[in-house]
Amino acid sequence: MSSQNILFLVVFCLNARQSLQTNATSRQFWRPVNVDNLFQGSIRLQNTPCNTDGDAGTCLAENDCRSRGGTGSGQCGRSGLKCCTFKFTCSGKTSSNETLFVNPSYPLGENGTNTCQVTIQNAPDVCQLRLDLEEFSLSPPDEYGRCTKDSFMVRTTVGERLPMLCGENKGQHLYVDMGRGSGNPVVLSVITNDIDFSRKWKIKISLIPCNNYVMAPSGCLQYYRLPSDVIRSFNYGPRVDSKSRYLSNLRYTSCIRVEENF
Repeated sequence: MSSQNILFLVVFCLNARQSLQTNATSRQFWRPVNVDNLFQGSIRLQNTPCNTDGDAGTCLAENDCRSRGGTGSGQCGRSGLKCCTFKFTCSGKTSSNETLFVNPSYPLGENGTNTCQVTIQNAPDVCQLRLDLEEFSLSPPDEYGRCTKDSFMVRTTVGERLPMLCGENKGQHLYVDMGRGSGNPVVLSVITNDIDFSRKWKIKISLIPCNNYVMAPSGCLQYYRLPSDVIRSFNYGPRVDSKSRYLSNLRYTSCIRVEENF
């Protein structure tokens, strides 16, 4: 092979390699635009879930939020909508999903004797309630496990017997049967009788439509749906002043959903 042919072959290989590098660089910097990433976090549509100051809410126009009795705080991306939260307290009524039942002075605590009662009005297509005790601190039970000073009660008209709760129950939840096709309300009551204790509560109320996959099976007061979780008794924790923490007169069922492929 002559020297000219060898030189031509070397130049050709160098040009081919440079062309490949140029094409690879072009592919690196000219990737297709991912539309989901472009708009993620920028725009939120109305009536989509949001979160502000640790409270679940709904993205709504400010006027719409105010007309529904909600409080708008924070922005929903760049949409101009507000994250609207709905809190209500003693003597209040609600038929809205993800409403927060709080003590009158929330986020401060309450001292003294009082009966705080709220009503959850039923809708024809709602069969269950889920109550998430996001904050729940009442006076502890006596030495026999009875809620003699403070108590939290749920009253329904479907004949379901729900436990009376007191003490520390943050992070617990309850499912309440509202009755299929029933228009009867559910009443939540907090009764306080201890002037030497500062109590506080924030309970999220979720309405579950009939035949929805998140409905708890019949007879389940608690329903755990995650692949991994911890089941605790109510008022679980170390002893306080050598008193029992386990509540008396409890008879309920905690159910666990079996995950697929487990």
